[in-house]
Amino acid sequence: MKTESAANRDRILLFFILCLFAWVIWGMQLAHRQGWLAWAPSLSSPLNALTVWSPGLAAILLSALAAGKKGVSGLLRPLLALRVPAVLIAFALLFEPIKWAAACGIDLLLGHQVVLGDVPLLRHFGVKAAYMIPVALLFVLPNAIGEEIGWRGYALPRLQKKYTPMVATVVIGLFWGVWHLPMWIHLAKDSPSLLSLLAMVLNMVPTATLFTWLYNRTNGSLFLPCLFHASIAAKGYMFPNLHSLTETILLWLVAVFIAICFGLGPKRLLSSKAQSGEYSSKQGDKNA
Repeated sequence: MKTESAANRDRILLFFILCLFAWVIWGMQLAHRQGWLAWAPSLSSPLNALTVWSPGLAAILLSALAAGKKGVSGLLRPLLALRVPAVLIAFALLFEPIKWAAACGIDLLLGHQVVLGDVPLLRHFGVKAAYMIPVALLFVLPNAIGEEIGWRGYALPRLQKKYTPMVATVVIGLFWGVWHLPMWIHLAKDSPSLLSLLAMVLNMVPTATLFTWLYNRTNGSLFLPCLFHASIAAKGYMFPNLHSLTETILLWLVAVFIAICFGLGPKRLLSSKAQSGEYSSKQGDKNA
């Protein structure tokens, strides 16, 4: 008979494997772009939503198999933990645009030319990009929910039962980056190099650090991670890419600062219920 620790490890491993379902659709899209397939779901197809929802669907399936309706209810309840500090809401919504603007300002102050890349919506939809802005804004939150139910709702609390928050963050961040690889390759204007892809994967670790901080500071609420994820997606769709490394450096600096000052080391910040994925709305009210 398996110990609870072994069963938890197996569930996490199975969760990660199920998340790779997204690779089926992203792989088809990449093969279609290369001319190897005659058809693949488009970026605007409802089928494409299955990619970003693969973590959430995997988490829901495993929770249902483990504890039925009670397990699914416990998984989804943190989405309704809305009473969180206003300063954290502001951080979740404004960090990305402020980081982008700060990077532009720092480059100018250092005498560097600010070179703006293309806007992803314009690159993929051309003159139709203006019509796609409300569509993008409409779908960023549902898509964020689909991912966050899995990454922070299912994987993070289970990993934090066994490891420190920082170790759990690195595991999720690296897998999160690898999980995105087929999409990044497909959406890239030119074929990305192995070094650039490696950098993109590694840069998911500081991003995951901010998510862990928001999750732990609210004792397991998914509301803020979903807002933060939606903000990142919206900024990515509509802001020009910066060709300098300043924005990436700022991300790492903020992540390191938060990891050091707010304790993502050995100390557990979550209650035992939150660590096991059983969030209580009463607990959330108390935390707020």
